[in-house]
Amino acid sequence: MKSSSGFIISISASTPKLDVDNRISLRNYYRIAKNLIKQADIYREENNIIDLYVMLLRFSSLITETIPYHRDYQGSLQVERLLFKKKLLHVMSELEALKPKVQQCLEGLNHQRRSLVSKWSQNYQNTSVDNSLERLSVRNQNLKGDSRQQRWRRQRMAGGRDECGAGCNGARVAVT
Repeated sequence: MKSSSGFIISISASTPKLDVDNRISLRNYYRIAKNLIKQADIYREENNIIDLYVMLLRFSSLITETIPYHRDYQGSLQVERLLFKKKLLHVMSELEALKPKVQQCLEGLNHQRRSLVSKWSQNYQNTSVDNSLERLSVRNQNLKGDSRQQRWRRQRMAGGRDECGAGCNGARVAVT
């Protein structure tokens, strides 16, 4: 998804495929998978659907694209492999259920980003060409105790509400 500023909010950039490093034991890869599930549980409790979606994607990628190519995979315990395959089936169904909600949240975030960029470019175009007058106005604002930064923070706090419901606030998605 592209915003008007050319930035892309990208889930795929947040979930790159890991190549197998056979120097790392298979047990460590399984430990990473367990930790991804634990982190997903935390995001689920917080109703943070974007980060939940990212953790579940990372888990599914690790289980399907990385671990099976480890040199010790065929010799690993069958019980452990079956346990993670069972977890993977549950994760895949949850990913399918979350996908429309995540897309809606990303559209909302992109809309917010476009409106902020639009406001910033409009403010930039409305600035005075004469820098000395601009410095004078900034000094006057600082004397009044209401700096540009304070006004910006107030505007951001007022306009930074979640547009698609609970779960989109605080999301850490890669912006490329």
